[in-house]
Amino acid sequence: MPGQRPEITDEMIVRLYVDEELSGPEIAARFGWKSDRAVYHRLDRAGVARRSVGTRINHVRRAEARRLRAEGYSFDKIGVLMGCRSGAAHWLATAGAQPAAGG
Repeated sequence: MPGQRPEITDEMIVRLYVDEELSGPEIAARFGWKSDRAVYHRLDRAGVARRSVGTRINHVRRAEARRLRAEGYSFDKIGVLMGCRSGAAHWLATAGAQPAAGG
């Protein structure tokens, strides 16, 4: 029918949560829902484990540290910019990264 919204499937919710790493509130907002309760209900129904709160934050921080490192910043400077010690900056910038060719 014209003007009718397409069905929002569990698979769509799972893809946004797992593949695109959106949060429950972000998914709810994308579909114009006032609450994330339906999002988490559908994830539970699909058997998807919920992420811990820090998982997404660490992912974003790692991406930022890698970007700064690629721009030539030292681990000390990254630490200052991100409010952590240089050892933590090193971990954030290199955790899960592929080794450079030849080393």
